[in-house]
Amino acid sequence: MNKLSWIIIPFIVLTGCATQPANKLDLTPLEGGINEAKSGDFGDFMVSMHKAETKLDEAERIHADLVLGRSADQQTLDEGVKAAERALEHRNDAEDAFDRLLSPIETSMEENNQMLEESVARLEWIEQLHLRADTPIPMKNVYFDFGGHRVKPTEQQKVSDLIDFLREHPVFALKLTGYADTVGSKQRNYKLAERRNNAVLDLLRSHGMPANTVVTVAIGEAEGPDELKNAENRRVEIKPYIHGRYAYPKPAEPAPEAAADDTDLSASYEEDDDAMDDFEHTSMVVVQ
Repeated sequence: MNKLSWIIIPFIVLTGCATQPANKLDLTPLEGGINEAKSGDFGDFMVSMHKAETKLDEAERIHADLVLGRSADQQTLDEGVKAAERALEHRNDAEDAFDRLLSPIETSMEENNQMLEESVARLEWIEQLHLRADTPIPMKNVYFDFGGHRVKPTEQQKVSDLIDFLREHPVFALKLTGYADTVGSKQRNYKLAERRNNAVLDLLRSHGMPANTVVTVAIGEAEGPDELKNAENRRVEIKPYIHGRYAYPKPAEPAPEAAADDTDLSASYEEDDDAMDDFEHTSMVVVQ
């Protein structure tokens, strides 16, 4: 080995040592976090959306430069077209990842719908066992004193009669519709109708009826005559319904004095699809 080699070799060694970091960092936690964040279908969706946004920003920047005259060469235009194409590719990748995310949810919804259809079919079968087609359905009107919301003793028997009917036909539930006359403000009468509904609901509960089988709707001021003697304007209408459909009695000509008395409108029921607009679930008390 000549003298020149003894000079060059130590210089190379020293130079190599100088380029190495004093303390080599462990990048494993950082790399693990990045990979975890990018993992799975949601990670694919997130990364593809980010890439699509980045390329779209690039294409829009080039477009702005070309429009404003800051650039005018074909190469810049080609770069912009390429960036737009890549943005669309990344967007398509994001849509594919999003579809994969939705797929198990859609499958679960289809299974739930199937279970619901089976439950409905079973309920219809149970109804056929408990209810004949010609079963009379009682509808009751509970009347109140002017401005009052307490159920009078003379009206409580109507609720008892309905409870007896429901015990014989447990597939039924009830809808309460509260009314008031036009004396006073509309807001006051709406609140009064709500209190009347609650009074009847409390009476039903006292007979052991669960609140989740009752739907309440407060109307407030009733349409029609607003004479104080007209008890129709101070009432809670109780209608049984079955299997998601209200059971209405067939229309009948009212008796001249019927408004002041109990109208036990027992009759074979007719189903009304539109009536279901008043509520969505019978498992909760709904006040409108």
